[in-house]
Amino acid sequence: MNDLNVICRLDKSIYSCISKDIVSEIVILNPERISHIQSHHPKDYERYNQYIPAIIEQPDYIIETDRKNTAFVLKEFSEDGHQFRLILRLHTAADDPKLQNSIITFQYIRPKEYQRLIKNKKILYKCPEIC
Repeated sequence: MNDLNVICRLDKSIYSCISKDIVSEIVILNPERISHIQSHHPKDYERYNQYIPAIIEQPDYIIETDRKNTAFVLKEFSEDGHQFRLILRLHTAADDPKLQNSIITFQYIRPKEYQRLIKNKKILYKCPEIC
């Protein structure tokens, strides 16, 4: 694995709800963040990392955080009932040009937590296919 582990590309039009000034479409997950996920959310990365590109490419919800250019990205996979929260930091023109959009953390969450986030946090984006 190299230091720039490209996971996928994001759709700037979807993520413009966080910032209109997104520089790149590339999303990375660096080794330090993988270690963080593995230590803070045991076995989530090993079991569910295949879901990460779809979470970013087709989010169900993007929820506001208290950090600039950062958001919670939520996704439910109806075929198996798994729900996930991913924290994504976007790369904007004000950032160091060497940076990319980066995954901060990722985890499986219980349905009750998924619903709590939707109910109690500010929703910046909701997938049009969700009623």
